[in-house]
Amino acid sequence: MPPDKEQLAGELAPALLSRPALVRLYLTESRAVGPGAGQPLRRLADFIGRRAVELTRIGRTSGLFDESIPATVSALTVVGAAERIALAYLVDEAMPPPDVAARALVKLVLDGLRATPPPDGRA
Repeated sequence: MPPDKEQLAGELAPALLSRPALVRLYLTESRAVGPGAGQPLRRLADFIGRRAVELTRIGRTSGLFDESIPATVSALTVVGAAERIALAYLVDEAMPPPDVAARALVKLVLDGLRATPPPDGRA
């Protein structure tokens, strides 16, 4: 993994996990629908989602991401995975060290799940 991606992964996880109460509040309230006390967190979640889609579109334009996958689908998949991993740490699920999990998520997103191309060459 190039150093810039590894650095991002290594810095992001500890930064998020250094404020567990705020992260837990965001993770539990950000999916609220309709009016209510959770609306500021819902707006933050919407902003994060929109920004992720924008970054994905930039990645597609630069040739980094597969254009056959809609930007909204890939972006929101990554956001959801990152949020679920963060929650796993907050509720003490068995997880690897945060830097390992962050690097694994970045690798998974950039390289995909497939270990090797199938012998027949089909996707």
